[in-house]
Amino acid sequence: MRVERIASAQGFLDATRSFRASEPVLTNLIGSVATGVVDGRRYDSEAWLVARTDNGDVVGCAIRTAPWPAGLSPMPDEAAVLVGVALAGLGPAVDALTGPVDVVRAVLRGMGDPEHEVAMTNVVHVLRELEPLRRPCEGRSRSARADEIEVLVRWLEAFAQEAGVPSPDA
Repeated sequence: MRVERIASAQGFLDATRSFRASEPVLTNLIGSVATGVVDGRRYDSEAWLVARTDNGDVVGCAIRTAPWPAGLSPMPDEAAVLVGVALAGLGPAVDALTGPVDVVRAVLRGMGDPEHEVAMTNVVHVLRELEPLRRPCEGRSRSARADEIEVLVRWLEAFAQEAGVPSPDA
């Protein structure tokens, strides 16, 4: 098992295309960020990592687009530990990770930082079948009015509490 640092976002997308196709839901964010960089988006620093078996098959990938958390795909524990070693050697220091919990824990071991605090967990729901509407929806979108801000803030706070995520600044 080895971890390879890819020189460019396009090279990363090319190297991980088949792997990402096999894990489209859990690699969507990683692919979207890399595509954004190819299209001109820039970050403070960028690192594109690919975990490969000894025979070269891609079994995982990770991105570091500072100042954002490092993004991790599903991968075997052995690969995740090696990704952690690679991330620990990057600057600036990685202070947050996002990805499957088991992968995050293995990456932390590789970084030499098994003590961590989970700040937020996400659940991914996948729509398998979309049923057509039985009747058309009425209405249209519009910008909020000043007199609606208070209720919108309450809705956002209630959503954050129910979802278990940090509440946005009013």
